[in-house]
Amino acid sequence: MLVVPGQRIGQANNFKCGNGTIVIGDFIYATLLGQQVLENGTVSVKSRSQYKTPAVGAQVIGRVYKITTMEASVQILIVEGESTQFTGIIRKQDIAQQTRDVVQSFRLGDVVVARVLHLLQGKSCHLSTVDEDCGVILATSIEGNSMVPISWEEMMDTKTRKIEFRKCAKP
Repeated sequence: MLVVPGQRIGQANNFKCGNGTIVIGDFIYATLLGQQVLENGTVSVKSRSQYKTPAVGAQVIGRVYKITTMEASVQILIVEGESTQFTGIIRKQDIAQQTRDVVQSFRLGDVVVARVLHLLQGKSCHLSTVDEDCGVILATSIEGNSMVPISWEEMMDTKTRKIEFRKCAKP
């Protein structure tokens, strides 16, 4: 059955919530345009998009394009090795257990690895960098030079040797 974002597709007490769905109250709703799939008690939506749709738990790579005190917005470029056109939001509570400052954890243009927490309506999802292998993997310093990670929370400018705070991915 073809479903559209926002369409109610099941009751939360009857099915598990799969990819392309979200639970709101007692019901499961589609977050993608696509085919409804019921498999092993899990209801999901298979996207009809030509681009790879991120699955819950999938690792993604993206570039930070907007930062507020509450969240960082990410243009997702790659989902498990395949290109995509999604956006993601890393909320401050989803950065790291020790780090909760969005402005210090990321800068515009940083390339990050993150995990998909859940899909939202349209082509967007909530992301997390709490795992050790998630965080900034490529960054440019304030001076415009390449940076390398020196700890899980610091990167160093390769030319000036100045240190800047970031939530880094474990190499």
